[in-house]
Amino acid sequence: RKRGQYRNNAMVLAARSKNPIYLKLLLDHGGDPNTLNSNDESLLYVAYLRGQWQNVQLLIQRGARINDGLYATLNDKRGHNTVLNWYASLGNFDKAYWLLQHGADPALKIRASDEAKFANDRDRMPILEEIFWLPVKPHMVEWQRKCQMFALARGLKPPPMPDAIRLSRKGLGLPTEEKDIPLPTLEEAKRAQASAATPSPVPTSPPAH
Repeated sequence: RKRGQYRNNAMVLAARSKNPIYLKLLLDHGGDPNTLNSNDESLLYVAYLRGQWQNVQLLIQRGARINDGLYATLNDKRGHNTVLNWYASLGNFDKAYWLLQHGADPALKIRASDEAKFANDRDRMPILEEIFWLPVKPHMVEWQRKCQMFALARGLKPPPMPDAIRLSRKGLGLPTEEKDIPLPTLEEAKRAQASAATPSPVPTSPPAH
């Protein structure tokens, strides 16, 4: 990555801040929600790394490109490494559900090398793998199920379980065969989505003191 591009300006500093008022003020006065820092990282990534979920939400509501992958400006191939992946891969499905409702694409494919040995990876959709198979903490089970129903209602089917998730499930004593893992039915998913008339209010982070 190119370094030494001093773009750690006020927008970047505001995206890191615990108090979203600074970011809101800059956005209100024409700040670009798609600003990059000196490492070519988006404000979404800056806010994510600092654990500032309220800033992630604000940036998306103000036009940040929700489906841009990390270092998108440096790659000619679209990948899955988006804000949705950052949260879903850690099992934070409450936030993942909010992102889905705001346009995040769960079906992005992995950006695999053109080498023959990576041929089997080219059709993988890691975010959907996480949504359907990732083991999660008890308080995230229902949120994961909401994400599953969101995907199913839009015609997205569960992808094959990857070996890494299978091993993780095995280590936790959870079922490792896809047929043994209860998933919502398509009918259930459609009913749930039909009743979800408005975006779900994911709890925001507590205000800074």
